[in-house]
Amino acid sequence: MIYTVTFNPCVDKTVLLDSFAEGETNRVKSSEKNICGKGINASVVLGNLGHENGAFFFEYEEGPSVSAFLTSKGVKVYPTCVKGEIRTNVKLHDLQKNLVTEVNEKGCKVSESDVKAIVSSITETVKEGDVVTLSGSVPPGVPSDIYKTLITALKGKGIITVLDASGELLRSGLEAKPDLVKPNRDELSELTGKNIDGVLDAANAATELVYGGIGAVCVSMGKDGAVLVTKDVCLKAVNREVEVKGTVGAGDSMVAGFALGLSRKTEAFEMLRVASAMAAGSVSLPSTNLCTPELFEKYYGKVELTDLCAQA
Repeated sequence: MIYTVTFNPCVDKTVLLDSFAEGETNRVKSSEKNICGKGINASVVLGNLGHENGAFFFEYEEGPSVSAFLTSKGVKVYPTCVKGEIRTNVKLHDLQKNLVTEVNEKGCKVSESDVKAIVSSITETVKEGDVVTLSGSVPPGVPSDIYKTLITALKGKGIITVLDASGELLRSGLEAKPDLVKPNRDELSELTGKNIDGVLDAANAATELVYGGIGAVCVSMGKDGAVLVTKDVCLKAVNREVEVKGTVGAGDSMVAGFALGLSRKTEAFEMLRVASAMAAGSVSLPSTNLCTPELFEKYYGKVELTDLCAQA
């Protein structure tokens, strides 16, 4: 079974503008609101593609119901109900430049008892051999070492862990040695203090993390594709035929693909191909729309895989 964890769910308000003029009045062409969050996005992608999964998250008493939304997508829900209002993130999409500017709220503060409740819900529900993804930011009140705490507890029960975070959440989480971590280029650069310019920089930095005890590292690099490093392989994947219409949820879709591969014990080449196809399907859709079965099939066979070790 695959489970996702989202401490900081949100409502994404995507605003489409013909062009964005900083410091001036901008006229909205159209807008829409969607329930999101990195783990929630991963659950939705898995649900879209017909893969059973469950989601743990904070369910705020004010705002739209995350539980109802995920249930409608075929996802099993494990909410921890808390006081306050779900946060709103605004995505300003400049259509002329095809650039998205994000303005993200922190989220409402949760209590120590809220944190203990969601941790207990997770650790008491999952079983040996399950895969758990730990993704995204946390609201005020959640300690910055929460992912380290959870990964340590889950690994002690024989559970496979995937980490997708940034800053101190990523840094401390890595101390617990997750089975797979998926930083993007900027997150890896911040983590290592090194400039990640291209594929080889990403591969070298990822290799150092694997040597440090991380099971596998995938570096997502936007139009340059992704690099996957394990103790046995060093691979690059790219899909050159994708017309990018929206980047929200691309990394989350990739995490969903890796979680699926780990749950099935898929070999690295296939796991990277599936994850890349899921990401391609999501970026080919506007706003916060995510990969569908038709798009997955379209892009699966178009993923170009390269063995970087063979080129060395």
